[in-house]
Amino acid sequence: MKIYIYRLTNFIQIIITKNMGFFIALGIFRMLSFKWKLSLEIIEILIRYIVPIVIAYTTGNLIEKKYGAMSSVLASTIFLVKYDSGSILIIILLSAISSNVVKIVKEKVILKYFPSLEMLGLNLLIPFITVISGFLFIDMSETLDGYLQRIFIFFLEFKENIWFIFLITPIIEISKVFFFNNLINHGILFFLGYEEMIEKGSSIFFLLETNPGPGLGVLLAYFLLKKEKKGIMNSIILEFIGGIHEFYFPYIVKNLKLIFSIVIGAFFSNLIFYFFNVTLYSLPSPGSIITILLFSKKKVFFLILGIFLSTLISFVISYFILKGTKESKISDEGDKIKKIERIDKIGIVCIGGVGTSSIVKNYLLNELKKQNLPLKVENYSLLELENDVDVVLTHKNLIDQVRSLYPNKLIITLENYLDREFYKKFIEKYIKNNEIVKKDKITILVEPNQKKLSQLANNKKEEILFNNGIGLIDRDENRNKIEIRHYPYGINYKGKELFLLVSLYLNKETKEKVKNILRNLDETIIKELEIIDTKDEIIKILNLEKILDLEV
Repeated sequence: MKIYIYRLTNFIQIIITKNMGFFIALGIFRMLSFKWKLSLEIIEILIRYIVPIVIAYTTGNLIEKKYGAMSSVLASTIFLVKYDSGSILIIILLSAISSNVVKIVKEKVILKYFPSLEMLGLNLLIPFITVISGFLFIDMSETLDGYLQRIFIFFLEFKENIWFIFLITPIIEISKVFFFNNLINHGILFFLGYEEMIEKGSSIFFLLETNPGPGLGVLLAYFLLKKEKKGIMNSIILEFIGGIHEFYFPYIVKNLKLIFSIVIGAFFSNLIFYFFNVTLYSLPSPGSIITILLFSKKKVFFLILGIFLSTLISFVISYFILKGTKESKISDEGDKIKKIERIDKIGIVCIGGVGTSSIVKNYLLNELKKQNLPLKVENYSLLELENDVDVVLTHKNLIDQVRSLYPNKLIITLENYLDREFYKKFIEKYIKNNEIVKKDKITILVEPNQKKLSQLANNKKEEILFNNGIGLIDRDENRNKIEIRHYPYGINYKGKELFLLVSLYLNKETKEKVKNILRNLDETIIKELEIIDTKDEIIKILNLEKILDLEV
């Protein structure tokens, strides 16, 4: 149950994160509206149509890449025209229903029974499915929107009570420390702030989680008391200027007494924001002092006062806590590293796939570059890790979520994102000790988007072996070459559906390795063969780079 809730909240967070530019644009137009009246018309169009449509597109695309976005946009358009509501949560729900229906019809009916008619079938069915789901949802929407509005009204009214600050502050600050910051910010506070922004033009909800003051105070206390200044200074810059709060979380996890400092510091700043009605025009993402000041609604003095006070209080409390206790040492993750056959690609995973993972990626790439090791390194959100990743790097507080999502991946944890020694040790023990002797170049010829079956076996010894929609031809001659023909709509051959026909002109050892790769492809990868259309995508999804040095 826990993992399903986490996947749902992470799914919503990804939708909001991918479209953050639109919400920031809304804030900018709000600021311009005082001097440029045309901004009000632009805001109305954005809120009424543009934002819901891009949310629908993103939701559908995440569920079913090829047709999900199309079905979601069509269903949402019907809903928006018929029903006067731009509720983002309702649009996400409608889009999820519509795109899932299309996905089920595509996989369980069309591809199973009419594979050669995929384009015709879906092009005819999608309008019918979306029209039906759009109109059916209109009947449900009034009741659903009513419940949502009651929830929003409850929190917006409760916000006017001083007890709201007492209740919400510790929840936000403690959740942040355990890496639920994006869930709290993008999954809850954002929707409350968006509703209030539509009604009043700005909201305090945009400020409660993004305030960099409490974390900055903790880092300043560490900087003053600890010998290792450079790493802490980098964290200070990234926290205050860069707006990536995750960099102070590990310091608090090492000494949980510091939770008191951030909660009390945030409490006093939130009281100032509450009493002096300090609000922001949009969600500052990332939560940098620059974006916060940019979206502030006139009362800049009280905004700065609140941030300064939270920093000062957090610093003082943290200073005395750190001076009187010993912190636990960062664990030596290098000792946990195990060898695997070969590493070609490393995936850095954080919750959103944007902030901390991109910083870790840059740190690791710099160390790899210094040692002339040309490995691929990419950063991902929790739900978007690609199949060709060999090793996953993530924070130790996220290990349970990552392991439950990717049980077959080798996962290495780190505790301090800015610990350069970890990256050096990781490369030394994990990369260098797994170097593989270079192989002969293998040429791969790919012919995507084919419609007619050809290249069949030439003699009796060369028979076609079928496995999960892939046909293999074991050619006699060794020319260090692989030929791949791609049939995105499927071809019926001897009663079996064929998406790829692969001819292997290789030596026996390499041939067996390629066969093993193709035999072990899971069902989700086979489905992706339907939507890819370039040779680079085909080679990547088949994961052939893992054992071959390719010349494409």
